[in-house]
Amino acid sequence: YNEKVAKEKEKREREKEIPVSPMLAIEYEKTNNLFGKKITTTGIKAKKIDRRFFISKKIDGIRCITKYGNGFSRSGKKMKNKYILERLKEMPDYLIFDGEITTGKIEKGVTFANLTDGIMKISGEPNFTYHIFDLVLDGKTHKERYDILCSIKDSLPEYCNIVEKTIVESEEDMKRIASEYLEEGYE
Repeated sequence: YNEKVAKEKEKREREKEIPVSPMLAIEYEKTNNLFGKKITTTGIKAKKIDRRFFISKKIDGIRCITKYGNGFSRSGKKMKNKYILERLKEMPDYLIFDGEITTGKIEKGVTFANLTDGIMKISGEPNFTYHIFDLVLDGKTHKERYDILCSIKDSLPEYCNIVEKTIVESEEDMKRIASEYLEEGYE
């Protein structure tokens, strides 16, 4: 029982460090007609929305949320690699970033193991890229957050890459662009 209580306290402490759950990719096949008249999520009907959506390359790396110069996994645990943690202190401490860390070049045929080599080891100095796809900012739309992210791109450390977003207005465009991304080696 005491172990269960301790784990629950630890979980609550991590939740304080990461105030939100990270954005997760959705599988198109599991959605209910994104470009149609009704959209349902977890059984709740939502109002019809503007039929424009952002689409981006899905990076197959280690999830990293940076807050106050610290890097956390999607479960709220602090990143392990001391070198990466030290480098993440270079990030602006007034924003919370959400992205993926990879090593090596993303291309077709490269495995997850190749793209994450050394990231989870405590020691070592992996040559890494932090692919940032969002900011955690209350009250801002996804487009507003993306615009802010793009506006500060030049002030970020050299290891940062802003994940490009493309607006799609049709299922055909989405499938075409997704197919191009897959050919490039993205998920």
